[in-house]
Amino acid sequence: MFRVETFAHAGTYYERMAWREEELHLVPTGPMASVLRKGMPKEHVWVYSDLVRRLFSEWHHPLIEVYLTGRLRDWIGRLAPHSFGEQLLAKMPELLSSFRLLADLFPVSLREDLAPSEEFRLVARIFSELCKDELVMRYVKQRRAWNKDTLRARLRLPKLDTFVVHLFDYLDASRMLFFYRLRKMGFQVVFRIPYERHWTKLYRGWKSIYEALSMQEDASWPVLDGRTTARGKKLALYLEGREGGDDDPLTVTAVHFRHPVHFKSYVRRHRSACFVAVEEEPVKRFADSGDFVLSAPWSRLIAGLFKCRRQDETVALDYDTYVTLLLSGWFDTSTLTAQDALGLLCDLRGYMDGVRTLRDIVERLQALSDLQEFSQVFDQQAREQTQRHLAKQYLSNPFRAFSFVHGSRYQMTVKQLLDLTRGMERKLQFLLVPPKQKVSAKVYLDRLKKLFEQVKNHWPPDVVRAVETVLSASVPDGWAFEMPELLHMLEVLWRRQGDESANFFTLASVNGLALLKTDLHLTDLSMQVFPQTPNHGPAFLDYTWLKQSIQQSEAVKNKRPYLHALLVDYYSRKMIKEQTVYQLYYLLANGRGRLTVSWIEGLRDDDTPSIYFHILQRLYGHGDSAVELQDGAGFPPAEEPENLPDPDEGSQALLEVAAARQNGTVESHTEAETVTAESADVNRVLSEKLAAIPELYWLDMDFCARKFFLNAFIQHQPVYEHDFHQQLVFGIIGKYFTQLPHVKDDFVELVYPLFPQWTTSLKTNLIDTEFGRPVREYKKFENIYHPKAMQALQVLRSRYLVTRRWKMKHRYQKGTFRLRPDMVREVMQAFRGHDVRAEKGDHCSMCPHLHVCVEGEFAADVYDD
Repeated sequence: MFRVETFAHAGTYYERMAWREEELHLVPTGPMASVLRKGMPKEHVWVYSDLVRRLFSEWHHPLIEVYLTGRLRDWIGRLAPHSFGEQLLAKMPELLSSFRLLADLFPVSLREDLAPSEEFRLVARIFSELCKDELVMRYVKQRRAWNKDTLRARLRLPKLDTFVVHLFDYLDASRMLFFYRLRKMGFQVVFRIPYERHWTKLYRGWKSIYEALSMQEDASWPVLDGRTTARGKKLALYLEGREGGDDDPLTVTAVHFRHPVHFKSYVRRHRSACFVAVEEEPVKRFADSGDFVLSAPWSRLIAGLFKCRRQDETVALDYDTYVTLLLSGWFDTSTLTAQDALGLLCDLRGYMDGVRTLRDIVERLQALSDLQEFSQVFDQQAREQTQRHLAKQYLSNPFRAFSFVHGSRYQMTVKQLLDLTRGMERKLQFLLVPPKQKVSAKVYLDRLKKLFEQVKNHWPPDVVRAVETVLSASVPDGWAFEMPELLHMLEVLWRRQGDESANFFTLASVNGLALLKTDLHLTDLSMQVFPQTPNHGPAFLDYTWLKQSIQQSEAVKNKRPYLHALLVDYYSRKMIKEQTVYQLYYLLANGRGRLTVSWIEGLRDDDTPSIYFHILQRLYGHGDSAVELQDGAGFPPAEEPENLPDPDEGSQALLEVAAARQNGTVESHTEAETVTAESADVNRVLSEKLAAIPELYWLDMDFCARKFFLNAFIQHQPVYEHDFHQQLVFGIIGKYFTQLPHVKDDFVELVYPLFPQWTTSLKTNLIDTEFGRPVREYKKFENIYHPKAMQALQVLRSRYLVTRRWKMKHRYQKGTFRLRPDMVREVMQAFRGHDVRAEKGDHCSMCPHLHVCVEGEFAADVYDD
């Protein structure tokens, strides 16, 4: 059996580890290789994945996964019934992983007569056919061709005699058989692991795996270095169910990020830290939003193409996929750039609800263009009265309450977006391969080259160079795939262009990082991913089935290595949880400097911190180490601007002058002459501004001064961007028009088609359930008359509470409104420096500015309170 050697503390042992010229040291990760290369020549240290790639370069080439996936798809189509075939295709990564394991077990083949179910029997037939593939046969032949001399020559180590395997906490059947083949060539294979017998629970995973590997009890393993450390002792004792560890000198900073955006800001401010994530991809997606590989046009194109397909004469996709593809940059023209449409695309999310194809999107854009033209009819009719006055334009055209009728809000017009979308549809038809059809990999790359030549002048030089490298990649002439494999090929080729992040690693890299870095941050300590759950075996394979197939295989003479490899594989998968917890202890015990652990709220749905996050807080959270990052944490507070002067007696006089000016009567107020010049100027400007605000807008002051400010001074009208608000606006406008004589049928015929995102029944219900209001009562603002019923558009369904303000509504309804000193005083008190006071409440849910207001309160927040 294999020899196992142990040491107590990795940091102490590897500082003085001796090496011999006859040894090759094999490690699981790159950081651990860096540790060993400090004390020996680099040719004597190999990462396992690099070594097998050197020895079996074709089998471990990244594109081979694409080839094998395509071949699996072929055999599934030939042998599997449609319903079961769809299930297999949905689990292609797991199916491929299982096949690669079976290829490493060759010449073992699965016995169909021993399969536990019809499903497994079908998988056995598929795998059996694929094992006859030329590529698989070349791999098997190459595996048999290696011997001691050829391996020494390949690695340029003429005296190589022993492989020393360090810190492998996971040994699947493929790895075990590789070590068996090394031993069969005549090499010694020695395993070295951290181990202390008295910590029975802490080292339970190591004990189970390596007792199965060595076929000996742990007491027989020789100890190379027994020196220990007090670091991490508190956690070790806690796991053992004991107390103590007062000599543990370690302190840990525990950080709770309220949102992934806060973590992103933290990463930017801590460039020198080394981040370790339990699951790297979701964390990096937030932390490195500007990452070259993730954000480049190529990545967006692939992400979009994965989610769409050809359907008759159009392309099936949802709106999110449409936006992803359009913004990828691959469909820009010499005159139109999709980035200019970003604001319009955001506002159209509700308008595009329910689209399923690009043809649907084109039809919606055409309807939107018609809606804008319909709205412009109102503007044209009142152009002489409104001129360029935005408030007057709104008062004469209620359809301006919809955000998407305002062409001036966007850098691209709807008609330009329509042209861009039609061009995108033609190009996608060119790129997408119909289902069940194959295209040569080289031909598909040529298609992309043609499209790339049209758009590359709009892209940064580094992206252009990377894409040119991908498109010039060499692929075998005979490779032809269906659309999923073509996209997989593009993804693999593109991923090879990006450099690995210099400061982001997976949890598996802790074995080396703890010995190298002085500032480590372990993040994503989430209940859902830490500790990792046991893996109960490769998908579509069964340990009992594999064992019986090995035992009854006539092609395998010596069955013991295969059965032993399965046994170690079983314990490695079973002990994943224990080994994950040990990695946490390893980080504590071997760290060289500052250590931070964190949990990111909002990274996953329905998630909470891992119990081990709380354990570390309890054991090591001394002093200020338990930190909770709120909004803006870590940034200096903004300077408070100087406040505007409060209104005084003289300013009241000026305000009365402004009020009289609005009502057509000007009175003399000599008190104004006593006001200081500075206060008078401020108050005079504000008074004139307030006098120019329509009476309708003052209704907002019953609810919130900030809403009044944003509607009256910034946007000059309420603009509703969200679908719920737009439904209410449609109901209000529709109710008003359909109450007019002989208008209802025309409204249904002309206006209903302009809002295709809602069904006819919904539009009718929105109108029928809206309150009826007088249609012949009007209000006047300067030279514009507008329906008094526009009050409903201003406040929507905001509720007036008895204990809150309602005087603006009362004055509006009774016709007694005029600009009074108390009104201006209230505005002056609300306008403070560069901020305006906000008042949260039920009315927030009806406010068009809710998503940009820090104090705004969502309905869910009210319910939670």
